[in-house]
Amino acid sequence: MQRSRHRAAFGTMIVLVEQLMLTLDGTIVNVALPNIGTGLDPSSLSWIVNAYTLASVLQSDFVS
Repeated sequence: MQRSRHRAAFGTMIVLVEQLMLTLDGTIVNVALPNIGTGLDPSSLSWIVNAYTLASVLQSDFVS
């Protein structure tokens, strides 16, 4: 019984850390958008955010 609790807690911790990393990655991209978009059309910035988010989510799904 005790071992299954530890496994459940460890699994929950892994999921929470993964969510934290995805949130931090998204925040970093949003903070960097003004510098990224200096030479781009303003409408392309949403494509950058969407592409980065999609790539991050797909990568995290394949890893875990």
